[in-house]
Amino acid sequence: MKIQKKSISKPKIENPNSMNISITYLDIFCKYVITDPNSVSIANIANLNRMMNALDPKTYTTDPEKNKRVQFIMQAINARLNHNLTDRQMILAEIQSNLKYDLDFIDPNVNLSADEIARVNDTIAEGLKYAFVFKYVDKIIGVCTDIKTSDFDHRGQVMPTLEHIIDETKNEFRKATVNDDITDMVFSLDDGAFEDVMKRIYDLNANPNRRLVTGMQGLNIMTGGGFESSRCYVILGITGGGKSLVLLNLAYQIKKYNKTYQTKDPTKRPTVTYLTMENTVLETTNRLFDLVTESQYSMTSYSYEEVLHKMREEGQLKVTENSPIDITIIYKPNLSVDTGYLYTLYDNLMDQGKEMICLIQDHLMRIRSVMSSNEPRFELGNITNEIKTFGIKKDIPTITNFHLNRDAMMKVENSSKISKIDVTQKLGKSNVSESTMILNNCDVSIIINKDEDDKGQSYMGFNLIKMRDKTNLFYFAQPFAYNSTIRLIQDINGPAMYKEHLHGAPTSTPKVANIRTSSSNIMGSINNITSFTTPTDATFSQNQPTDIDEDEEETIIKPVARDPFIRGLPKVDPRKEAEDKMNDLKSKLAARRNT
Repeated sequence: MKIQKKSISKPKIENPNSMNISITYLDIFCKYVITDPNSVSIANIANLNRMMNALDPKTYTTDPEKNKRVQFIMQAINARLNHNLTDRQMILAEIQSNLKYDLDFIDPNVNLSADEIARVNDTIAEGLKYAFVFKYVDKIIGVCTDIKTSDFDHRGQVMPTLEHIIDETKNEFRKATVNDDITDMVFSLDDGAFEDVMKRIYDLNANPNRRLVTGMQGLNIMTGGGFESSRCYVILGITGGGKSLVLLNLAYQIKKYNKTYQTKDPTKRPTVTYLTMENTVLETTNRLFDLVTESQYSMTSYSYEEVLHKMREEGQLKVTENSPIDITIIYKPNLSVDTGYLYTLYDNLMDQGKEMICLIQDHLMRIRSVMSSNEPRFELGNITNEIKTFGIKKDIPTITNFHLNRDAMMKVENSSKISKIDVTQKLGKSNVSESTMILNNCDVSIIINKDEDDKGQSYMGFNLIKMRDKTNLFYFAQPFAYNSTIRLIQDINGPAMYKEHLHGAPTSTPKVANIRTSSSNIMGSINNITSFTTPTDATFSQNQPTDIDEDEEETIIKPVARDPFIRGLPKVDPRKEAEDKMNDLKSKLAARRNT
C-alpha cells in the first residue's frame, strides 16, 4: 500500500489581520528559520507558520522586498515541517529550488544566539496573540452587544456563547507560547498535542549531543552510550581511592572524544566545567599535566615553552574547529558556596561566550545545599537533588563524587592480605557513607577502586550499583597507562582493553541476567555485595545468573554464588564436608548395630 506523505496545509484564514511586519523583523525571521535546527524547535517553527498564515497577503504582496522575505520564510517552514529537513545546506537548497530570485538579502551562515532566539519566540507569541484577538474581536463585540441590548429573560442564552469564545481564546493564547524547558513538557493524547510532544521527545532521544562519550569502551557500555543530559552521576570510592583522578580523566576524555558536539546556542563555545572544591586549580592543573602528557617527570622538569608544547600538542589541550570543546577549571573553597552558585557559574560562562555542556563537581560534601539541614543525611540528599535539578534545567549531565565508609576501607585493606579477589565488586550500597538519600536522588552510582591483576598490572575497577536505564555491563576494570598512576588507558578507537574480571576465570556457562524493571523503567541498584563469599571461578558480570527481588521502584540484583568457597579461609567445600559427616555418621551407626 502506497503511503502518501503528509503535507502541511494552510489553515483557513478567518478575518486575516492586517498586521504590518517591517522588513527589519522579516529579516530577523529569515535568520531564525535557518538557524541551527537544534536551537529552534519544530514547535517554534510551527508557531511561526501559524502567525504567517494569519497575515493578510495584501500587506506584503504589493511590496517586492517584503514579498521576497515572506516567500523565503514560508519555503523554509515547509522544508522543516513538511520535508523534516534539519541540515542547513539542504534547507537552503530546498528554498532556492522553489524561488526564482537570488537570496542576496540573507547570509547563509548566520546563526542567532540563544538570547536572540528567545526574543524572536516571544515576538512570534505576541504576534499570534494579536492575530487571535483580531480573529475573535468581532464575535466578542457582537456577544457583548447582545448582552447589553437583551432583556433579562434572554441573557442566559447569550452567556454560553460568551463562555465558549473566551475558552477558545484562552486555548489559542496557551498554544501561542512554546516553552522549550524540558521540565515543563506535558504528555497528552489530545490530537495535535500528542504529535507535538512525541516529535519533541523523539528529537531529544535522537539528538547525539545529549550523550557525551568517554575514551573508555567499558564505561560507555556501562552508562548506556555515554553520560546523558539531565542525568546525575555519582562516583563513589574510599578516601584516596582515586575519585578525583577519575573525574579529571572524564573531563579530559569528554573534551577529546566529542568533537562533533553542537551547543544549544550556536554562538557559544562548548565547555566541560570542572568545579573543584577539594584541590586548587594549581594542584588540579599539575595533575592534568601528568595525565595528558604521559610524562614521568613533573612540570618543572621542563621549560615553560616545553610545557606549553606538551600540553597543546601531546595532550591536545587546545580549542580548534576539529576539537571545539574547552575545559574550564574553577576552584571554590570548602563549603564557601551552595548549589545556587551553579546557576551563577553557568550564566558567567555564557557571558564569556561559553556554554556549559557538562558539570563535574568535586566533591559532594564540600558544597552546601540551598535548603540547609542540620541532619547530614538530609543535607547530602538535598545537595544531590539540587545538583540533579540543575542538570535537568540546563539539560546537561552532572557528575560528582562521594566517599565510602570505613567498612569499605577495611574490605579493601583486607583484600590485600588474603587471596586475590575483585574487591571492587564486593563494595555495594551498604558501604555508602552517611546518606542513602544520595543513592535515592541520583540517577547512576558507580563505585570505583584501584586494583591489580595477578600479574601486578594496575587497574581502576568500576562497579555499577544503581542505574535508571538499561545496560549490559555491571563491572569492569580499566588498566592504567604504562608507568602512570593517574592516566587511564583510552581504548575507544581500538580493541577493548578493559577486563570483566581480574582474578580467576569467567563463568563457564554464559547466561544473560534476567533483569526485570518497574513500570518506570528504573533498573535497580546492583548491590548488597558485601561479603567475600564469591566463587573462585566466577565474576559478577552480565553473564552471571541472578536472583531478582522487587523493591517498589528499584530492582535489587544479587549475585548467585556458583561455588560456596569463602575467600581468606581454608578452601573446604561445604558440600564435601557435609557428605563426609554423613558417611561418618553412617559408619558410627553401623558400628553400634554390630555391637
